[in-house]
Amino acid sequence: MLGIFAPVLLSAALGWLALRLFVRPNGAWLAPVFYLAFGFPLGAAMFGVFSFLAFLLAPPGRGAFEAAICTPAAMAVWAAWLQARSRLFAPLPLHIDARRGRVLTILGLVCLGTAIAAALLLVEFYAASPHGYWDAFEMWNARARVLHRAPLAWRNVFLSDNFHPDYPLTLSILVDAGWSRLASEAPAVPFALAAAFLFAAAAAVALGVALWKGPAWGTAGAIVILSAGGYVSLAGWQYADVPLSALLAVTLVLFTLAYHGGAVRGPVLAVAGASAALCAWIKNEGMPLAFGLTLGLALGCVVLRQGRSWARHAGFFWLGAAPVLAILVYRRSFTPVNDVLSGALDRSVLQKLADAHRWTSIAGRYGEAWWRTPGTAVPLLLIVMVTWVLAGVRVEPRLRLPLIASACGLASLAAAHFAAYLVTPEDLTWHLNTSVSRLVLQLMPSLVFVALLLVRSDFLQPQENPK
Repeated sequence: MLGIFAPVLLSAALGWLALRLFVRPNGAWLAPVFYLAFGFPLGAAMFGVFSFLAFLLAPPGRGAFEAAICTPAAMAVWAAWLQARSRLFAPLPLHIDARRGRVLTILGLVCLGTAIAAALLLVEFYAASPHGYWDAFEMWNARARVLHRAPLAWRNVFLSDNFHPDYPLTLSILVDAGWSRLASEAPAVPFALAAAFLFAAAAAVALGVALWKGPAWGTAGAIVILSAGGYVSLAGWQYADVPLSALLAVTLVLFTLAYHGGAVRGPVLAVAGASAALCAWIKNEGMPLAFGLTLGLALGCVVLRQGRSWARHAGFFWLGAAPVLAILVYRRSFTPVNDVLSGALDRSVLQKLADAHRWTSIAGRYGEAWWRTPGTAVPLLLIVMVTWVLAGVRVEPRLRLPLIASACGLASLAAAHFAAYLVTPEDLTWHLNTSVSRLVLQLMPSLVFVALLLVRSDFLQPQENPK
């Protein structure tokens, strides 16, 4: 049984070793939940990077996976010793007000019921299709079978005959890691990963909102995410959109926490930069986030008249992002040209860009997906229209810059989606029908997080009884 959750536990351990250097949550329950919610998605992407490097340096197999764990673990221990000895920086302390009120108790019970309902829905999907649906069966789990059955032939997954050979190997490596410890291709391993990413996304948003606005608002955010039927279904299908959405949310929360103490915390901002770059190790759609956040920092510094600080903030951010993207660029040398990039280089691209009907078709379908896809517009409209009206809107001064940058980061992802449809070499109608709703759901947890950062934090806070 433990082998089924081995990839989750290994990833969480890696993420914990990395995060504990920079962030120090205080509280008996906050620390373990924080390190699981943030450490698992972050550690999963790290495990993919280090496994890829281990594959290059040693024959793939159990030894490569152990090297992928031991190497960053040794680096983290060494960094912790160096930090304790030199006192270069102190970890960012985090605290959540633990006062309980009637509203928080009610929301907690609702959240528990919603989580149970989501878990039951996942089990139903697993019973119907234990090997996952199309993308999971044809890509992530199929590549894991190659790694498990013929580890020395691992580069064959990059052959152009395969389905999307340019996609990252991280999820397949995680599945293979579980199969290697079980010595069998148990379908429960990728299912456990999918479920873990779903609940990690909800927990990351809940904790991120709670750290800024209080536990009641954080619990409300988790309820919104877990009640989104379309989003939970994606996890049940074992699609990579949920793991990517979880790491996107983790990245934005870490990015805002770099400004939690008022003055920017450079080390935490570097971790956020590494997390943004690691999104591209989960799925190609995560690539624009690092660049969008950088542009958002520039825009925010201009709007808030902090232009001189942009270079310093961006420098810390790219201190973490640059090494991860450099390894990603090297990995690209093993894969064929991405189909979207090939479409952008095709001679017909100018004709596509000049086609007004193509622009309106994409805009119409993309906008329709925002309104009709289960789990996106409905909860977001409830948040924006009901919550803002009832609670009021208030943005703390220290939140303004990261909030502007986060909005630009999400806008860059949406713009990249639109641009990909413009230049795609595939049939546009087929491409939209098979992917547009999933791309919208990728952004849903992050949008919930950003939307809840705008509410008044004292609206749901428990009131002290007068004596």
